[in-house]
Amino acid sequence: MQFRREGGIPSIVLRRWRNKMDGHAFEEYWSDIQEEVIRQFEAGLVDISSHAGDQMTLRHLNETDIRYIILNNLPDEMYKAKEYPHGPTPFQNKDPVFSITGRDRLGNWIVVALAIRSTKHHRLRFTIVTVIDQVSPKSRHRIQK
Repeated sequence: MQFRREGGIPSIVLRRWRNKMDGHAFEEYWSDIQEEVIRQFEAGLVDISSHAGDQMTLRHLNETDIRYIILNNLPDEMYKAKEYPHGPTPFQNKDPVFSITGRDRLGNWIVVALAIRSTKHHRLRFTIVTVIDQVSPKSRHRIQK
């Protein structure tokens, strides 16, 4: 099967992603999405929300830490637009959000919440919306691991 790659992700994957926002789309397409997130990180294209930037500063985390979490762990939650129940404005997310939970290089549990959107040119773009560290063993993120 031949298909064009858009921003590193095959266009057929983008079409299926857009049409399958059922909360589990990341499971089927994670390897392609992960590769694209890392590529965009390296190109300086991943946005960091002001809230996430504040949380990274407060928690002494940097982009290298975030890349490590994304590269070495799997997503554990995904929310459609207007369904993310956490953060300062619950249920106001205009883009789907998924969270990735895992241990950083020092063994600390970190959660990275990442919004994914499709641009008018049908490319995916990513924004880190929040970062949580010192994740409790009872956290919904750790329970699923």
